[in-house]
Amino acid sequence: MTEFGCPPQQIYAEFDFTAIGSASIGQVHKGKLKNGTKVAIKVQRPGVRYAFHRDILLMRSMVWMIFLLKIRGLYFMRDPIRELSTWTRDELDYRREASHADMVRVNAATTPTERIPLIFWELTRSRVLTMEFLEGPSVLEYIRLVENNAVEALTALANTGFNAQTFCSNVITNFLSDAFRYGVFHADLHPANLLILPNNVVGYVDFGIVAKLTPEARHKQIELTVAFSKGDPEEIYHQFLNIVMLTPDADLKGMRKRISELARTWYDEPAIHGKVRLKVSITVAMRDFLMVCRGYGVLVDREMIKYIRSIVLVDGVVGRLAPGFDLAVVLRRIVEDYLFEESSNKILSPAV
Repeated sequence: MTEFGCPPQQIYAEFDFTAIGSASIGQVHKGKLKNGTKVAIKVQRPGVRYAFHRDILLMRSMVWMIFLLKIRGLYFMRDPIRELSTWTRDELDYRREASHADMVRVNAATTPTERIPLIFWELTRSRVLTMEFLEGPSVLEYIRLVENNAVEALTALANTGFNAQTFCSNVITNFLSDAFRYGVFHADLHPANLLILPNNVVGYVDFGIVAKLTPEARHKQIELTVAFSKGDPEEIYHQFLNIVMLTPDADLKGMRKRISELARTWYDEPAIHGKVRLKVSITVAMRDFLMVCRGYGVLVDREMIKYIRSIVLVDGVVGRLAPGFDLAVVLRRIVEDYLFEESSNKILSPAV
């Protein structure tokens, strides 16, 4: 390892040269520290930084040309490319990823359904990351077991207490609790990054993309989530305005009408016991939101892009693990619990 100036055998008690996972930026190896602790070692591929920096420069040049030529229909590309640039910068320096993991781990210390691996800073550099090895299959591995009807492995997993509905509820609760309470959350929640630990505890790996929301952005997102879970088109429209930026071409009247039309396709009618039920996935609803932005001259606040991306990824996990899971009910419960907790804290806090 060039980062340490010596081969891995001199750093670790054990180092498996066969990667247990790989991606475009790097690959992960299993190893042991000299005290016997199992670790996951992430090693960056040679030359990957140059390739990514080149691609980002090309995309930024494209955006510059779009604004120079005033191609308004493509203005929406600016913020996603800005975010991609930030994500890439963070992912290419494993010390940033390690800092993200530490931050989320501290916040999750009192959350029993969330497990974040410990970082070993003395064995972490810009291109090498050493962290605690979490024992458990990924959601992706579980999906493959189901597809292959691997009865023995699935039975063994069930014996650890695994329940798909409970696990999905924990994924959503962890995500929204991190976002609402701390404004910091894992923003790359695809199946390979979520591990199934005993008793439906969710283990997290790969913290290259972690999002941060300001207190104001958190409040806006909470209000939009409340409106969305209630299924009130008028309230959704007003809260939607809080997370977008208006361009000179913004058509608010048209946007208001379109959101009302879309809402009728999102929910079952009439409401059951005063509660609405989603009849489309969150992914479809978020896609519709983004299409409304593009069609009516508004841009999504850049702080919200990672949140929207994360909620779509969570929805994808839920859809594959527990088809028919009512995400709207869980969203409503989490938001109501959070708002109740927040109100209680204000009442119980001593007056200054």
